[in-house]
Amino acid sequence: MKYLPDGVAGKALALAILVFAVGFFYLAVVSPVLAFYDDRSQRLEQRAALAERYQLLVRQLPSLQEADKHWRDEAGGELLLEGQSDAIASASLQGEMKSLVEDAGAKLSSAQVLAADNAGRFRRVGLHVVLSGDFKLVTSVFRAMETARPKLYVGNFDLHAGGVGGSEDDSDSGDAGDGGELTVTMDIYGFHAA
Repeated sequence: MKYLPDGVAGKALALAILVFAVGFFYLAVVSPVLAFYDDRSQRLEQRAALAERYQLLVRQLPSLQEADKHWRDEAGGELLLEGQSDAIASASLQGEMKSLVEDAGAKLSSAQVLAADNAGRFRRVGLHVVLSGDFKLVTSVFRAMETARPKLYVGNFDLHAGGVGGSEDDSDSGDAGDGGELTVTMDIYGFHAA
């Protein structure tokens, strides 16, 4: 049977075993507990900071709402289309365009929804529209679109003398500036929050 060494060698072995046991206990028990408490402490600090930020925002909310209302009143309304989905924003754009055209006295012949696409933090929705009317009515529509809220943007603009489906011969019968019928084909775009 073997015995453990005595003397200095035994003391050194005992000290090594003790250091090993303390190190193992620290790595197996103390270190995970400390890491757990440190992680929980960081989470608690983050949540406290978030709660403090929310409380600050709640205190600022009335003044922010007042500033928003003042800005909207001063700017003449909302810049973006209503609706969180492309379908709702497209319907809002179609209603806005129909209202602008009819209020000006022109005739909206057709409106076709265009594919929506991303534009940074926003979504761009569009309509391909065909409208007709005399020169004054068409210019009234453009004037209304220029100041419209939400903001509208025009693309692929095309202007023809003559009614919808009319031929070039129809344009000879009356001068557009003298009350003849003009046909405008264009794409109208608006933006909504993504």
